[in-house]
Amino acid sequence: MLKKGSSLRPNHAATLYELGRYYTDKENYSEALNLFLKAYGISKDSVKYQMGVALAYFNLKEFDKSIKIYESILSIDKTKSEVYYNLSMARMEIGQYDQALTDISLAIKLKPNSPTYIYTIGQISEALGRDDNAISYYLAAVKLDNNYYKPMLNLGNIYDRFGRYEDGLKILQLAYKIKPDDPDVRFSLGTSYLHNKMYNDSLKLLEESYNNDKNSTLKLYNLSLAYTEVGNSEAAEKGFKKVLEMDSNFYDAYYYLGQLLFTLDRQEEARTYLKQVLELNPEYKYKDKIKEVL
Repeated sequence: MLKKGSSLRPNHAATLYELGRYYTDKENYSEALNLFLKAYGISKDSVKYQMGVALAYFNLKEFDKSIKIYESILSIDKTKSEVYYNLSMARMEIGQYDQALTDISLAIKLKPNSPTYIYTIGQISEALGRDDNAISYYLAAVKLDNNYYKPMLNLGNIYDRFGRYEDGLKILQLAYKIKPDDPDVRFSLGTSYLHNKMYNDSLKLLEESYNNDKNSTLKLYNLSLAYTEVGNSEAAEKGFKKVLEMDSNFYDAYYYLGQLLFTLDRQEEARTYLKQVLELNPEYKYKDKIKEVL
């Protein structure tokens, strides 16, 4: 229907815009940009069409162009919270976190009860290393929308990173209940199970995560840890060695492979891998433990 409408009325800006949205949904962003530009060319006073152009540039990863358009819109109209939000998202993509924080804060002033905006300020806070602030914003976003799994996922990962494994597990289990098919949720929950010593539960999710993304060293590394814990030494050894083929500077893989080989009474091989850790990183976190066995 949209294609037919465009053919019959090629200069109708609204039709071109809707067709641009169609191609955006189909992830044909170049064609969407072409159509949004045509719509905007017909009606240059339309903020909607201008935002379509900015969105297309964003999707094409031309973030500087996207930012320029959003800034142009705000120079005329400072009342649209979604423009500040979109601008903050574009700035995050190029690492302009401080400016992104300013933009999303202005969006929240205009729309203070938006879970999406509050989640975004949490993302920016986390990117800036302000984890305590990020936790507060993620919790606030979940309070506003108790089915919003994305802040739950990020919150669980922060808790896991801080060693708050039980807290992380609770929130990630909730995220999984809401969005069980999300690959990031499944991987994070699998990792959380690993840290909470629920190894069989961990193994199932981590195997699936790695099989769906065999280019990820982290997923293979975590899976290898799980294999170690359930006593599948052969799979663990193979996994750690594959990690090191993919990333020869993955210190933890050297360390845990060395530990595994010690348990298998292969001391000389184990020492070889442990020595490699200290050669690559003399200040490795477990350097004292390594020195004890060398």
